[in-house]
Amino acid sequence: MKFSHILSAFLATLVVASPIDDRHAQVANQLLEVAQRDVYELSPRAVPNEDTAEYTAAIKAHTPLVNGEYYWFWLQWPRGAIGDGDGESAAEIKALRDALGFDHIGVVVGQIKEATKGKGKNEVLTRDFVAELHHMIEVDGTTNTGIIQRRYEWKKDSGKVLVWGGGTSGSKATAAKKFAKAWTDTPAQKTYNVKTNNCDTFAKAVKGKL
Repeated sequence: MKFSHILSAFLATLVVASPIDDRHAQVANQLLEVAQRDVYELSPRAVPNEDTAEYTAAIKAHTPLVNGEYYWFWLQWPRGAIGDGDGESAAEIKALRDALGFDHIGVVVGQIKEATKGKGKNEVLTRDFVAELHHMIEVDGTTNTGIIQRRYEWKKDSGKVLVWGGGTSGSKATAAKKFAKAWTDTPAQKTYNVKTNNCDTFAKAVKGKL
C-alpha cells in the first residue's frame, strides 16, 4: 500500500476520533472513503479456475491433487461398457464380472498440470490431469489365444468409473509404461486366460510398478 494511502487512513481515523464540526466531518468521511477504496483495490482477486474434464474427474475421485505431482487411478468399465476391440466371449465377460464386479479394468497414471493464462481481469488458472491409460484386452475369444495391451492418452469417458489409487512419481510412471509395453514378451503372458491372465491380472501388475 502506498504511503499516501496509509496517511489518508490515518488522518481520517484521527479526525473522526476528535470532536469536529460538520465541515470537518465531511472531509473525514471523504478521506475514509478513499482509504477504504485503496484497501479494496489492493485486496487479492480470486483467480477463476478453468478445469479440463480429466482434471474434474480426477479431483472428484480424490482431493487434494497438487500441481506437478503424479497420481494413478483404477479405471473400471461398468457392465456392458467393454469395447475397444476386446475379443472376450460373453462367457468370459460373465466370469470376469462375477469375480470382479465389473466388465473390465485398467490403470490411469499421469501428472497434475496448472498454469495461468491471460492478464488482469482476464486471468484464469487452467488445471489439467495429463495421463495415460494402460489396459489389456483379448484378441479373439473363440481361440483363447493372444492378447493386446493397450496404451492411450487418457481422455475422460462418462461410461467408465475412475477410482482413486494413490500417489506416484514420474520415474515410476515411466517404469510402469515400459513394463506394460513388454507384457507379452513373457511366454506365459502371451495367452489370455480368464482366471490367470486377464485384464485384472495385467492392471494389478502395472499398479505394482507405481
